[in-house]
Amino acid sequence: MVEVEIQDGLRENTIGIIEQFIEIASADPLSAILIAIGGLLVAVSAGGFGVLTIGAVLSSIGRLLPSQGPPQQTR
Repeated sequence: MVEVEIQDGLRENTIGIIEQFIEIASADPLSAILIAIGGLLVAVSAGGFGVLTIGAVLSSIGRLLPSQGPPQQTR
């Protein structure tokens, strides 16, 4: 039976989850490959959504800034 300790604090939880992933990945080569692929998928999707979010924020800021209209044409 596996004993699970309940930890408080962000640092302890982060270190604990990293230790758990390392333990699982070192148990079997297939597990290591699956963890790596999962991490890659999460990183790519988070990066893509981050770029889209930054683009939306910059676009909104650009609309708020005053800009010159098209040059007036004389007839």
